[in-house]
Amino acid sequence: MSAPPRSSSHRPLRRLAAVAIATTVAAGTLTACGSGGSGGSGDATVNVVTELYPFTWLVEEIGGDRVDVTQLMPPGGEIHSFELSPRQVDQLGRADLAVVTRGAAAAVDDALAENTPGVVVDVADIVTLLPAVAHDDEHDEDEHEGEGEADEHDGDADHDEHDHGDFDTHTWLAIPELPKVAEAIGAALAEIDPDGAAEYEASAAAVSTRLAELDTAYRDGLASCSSTAFLITHPSFGYVANAYGLEQIGIGGIDSETEPSPARIAEVSKIAVAEGATVVFFPGTSNPKVADVLAEDLGLRVDHLDELTAAEPGTDLVGLAEDNLATLRDALGCS
Repeated sequence: MSAPPRSSSHRPLRRLAAVAIATTVAAGTLTACGSGGSGGSGDATVNVVTELYPFTWLVEEIGGDRVDVTQLMPPGGEIHSFELSPRQVDQLGRADLAVVTRGAAAAVDDALAENTPGVVVDVADIVTLLPAVAHDDEHDEDEHEGEGEADEHDGDADHDEHDHGDFDTHTWLAIPELPKVAEAIGAALAEIDPDGAAEYEASAAAVSTRLAELDTAYRDGLASCSSTAFLITHPSFGYVANAYGLEQIGIGGIDSETEPSPARIAEVSKIAVAEGATVVFFPGTSNPKVADVLAEDLGLRVDHLDELTAAEPGTDLVGLAEDNLATLRDALGCS
């Protein structure tokens, strides 16, 4: 059994109130003044645009009937490459609130720069970011141990507020920190719509409690396993691995469209044998072909982990995450 990922210095989490009311302009970050949306009217609906389904779920659970949510990425889309229509760019700019991870989708970043919403909650300002996983033919076999290590942000005053650098963009899988995301969304909605502040606060607290219970279930469920290493075609579960003492062995790079080289596949095969891996996962929209080939060569079984972005409207995000936990426990032989 391999040791849990080495820990590194985590950057301090920013004050949630500041995150919740941050809005990007060309020169930096200013407190939002609204976009002509709800403006605090109790009868008005807060117009929210989200990047992908996990953020949609959070907003709808917290905002209830007081919010109208538009999701930019279609179910099953690829976060690194999906494009926006002119209509979506316009919707984003007119939104009272946008919930995104800056740096994840180039199209969204470009649209935010072009057409700034009233308020932006940037999830990358809330969770402790991990470095992106980049594999090439010079990849050191020992380097995979750091795939779950947190990135320490540069504290230089000249550092761009929203230039997060090269990081793992799958922030919605940082389960222990999702309660903070829920609190930030609740605070942002209350800032935009003060008449609903008590409702938002209560709903955010309820969602945070449920997410904290999910974190506990993962922590307990993955505490005692016969193996802690797992192979995955697209290394999108770095936040899960980092949080719960697992080792993610990525076959491809952080961009699911990048095919691994033959040298990388050969290297992963050696690592899998050394770590005693028994399963290879393919998540989300990634091609299972690589997993099938590697599984056949090494006698592994193939299974699927849900990146939580392909869900249809109304799907319970916590339920999907619980399904992932059951899959991991079965694959890793957890008791």
